[in-house]
Amino acid sequence: MTAVAALLALTVATAPAAAPAPRGAPLLWRVEKYGKTSHLFGTVHLALDLDAALGEEGRTALANAKRVFLELDFAPENLIEFLGQAVARAELPEKDSLRALLLPKSWNRLADATKGRIDPALLDRLQPWFVALWVVHLAVPRAPRPGAVRPGLPPLDQQIDARARARKIPIEALESRLEHLQVMSRMDRKEGVAMVEEALARTDGDRAEFAGLVNAYVAEQDRPLMKTFGRLVRRKPALAERLLFRRNEAWIERLERWLGDGRMFVAAGTFHMFGERGLVALLRARGYRVERVRAASSPRSQ
Repeated sequence: MTAVAALLALTVATAPAAAPAPRGAPLLWRVEKYGKTSHLFGTVHLALDLDAALGEEGRTALANAKRVFLELDFAPENLIEFLGQAVARAELPEKDSLRALLLPKSWNRLADATKGRIDPALLDRLQPWFVALWVVHLAVPRAPRPGAVRPGLPPLDQQIDARARARKIPIEALESRLEHLQVMSRMDRKEGVAMVEEALARTDGDRAEFAGLVNAYVAEQDRPLMKTFGRLVRRKPALAERLLFRRNEAWIERLERWLGDGRMFVAAGTFHMFGERGLVALLRARGYRVERVRAASSPRSQ
């Protein structure tokens, strides 16, 4: 499995479930300063059991939050605007062609998979980053879902959003949809092409490895997640810089305006929590005490 695929979903998973592992510590951190406490939660964009992922303290923190922070605004009324902005940025310059950018076998596979859904002439005009994020999954065979994934449930982020709205807890986006779109649309052309090619070359072994990551998340086992994060940073430093680290730094500036009030609940992708430039480390560098929330019998982890 490519590190790119892992980053973009600790976004989607489609492979058989492994035997359940003993549970570790929830991917939840307690953030304290001047007697005020908030929480960070490392999420994944998958239809998993939110209550199980949060643990007891996480469920209480979300229920009692003064304000909830998510990566994006999930309000349905804003979705059409976002899609319009995405489509407006998705077209290649007139002289360029997606078919010419891809290997012939990759183009043929993509064109065959999207036949009857996307006109080939339109497909040929799409930016590689847009195809990598929105189209290429049509050409990647799906294996059975991991047992932890629950069809019919929304992803964890949207479950958090819905629960906060039901309790009338104010919700803040860590970045606007336009800011998010700009991060993606400014992807280097070669990088976008590589993402498409990698996705089209994905093997059963890749999908099984990704399923292992999902199972590791459900079992609250850090080691496989940290290993994949480290591989991403080593192999794709420019991608990690743009999609993780620069966004982390921008989010910290936004969060510091609110954390002083306490009882903030912040949910962002798990990879945003890890490393020397992750949210946990950045908050510690600014004088916050940030500690992992542990179950009574969980092993120590950072």
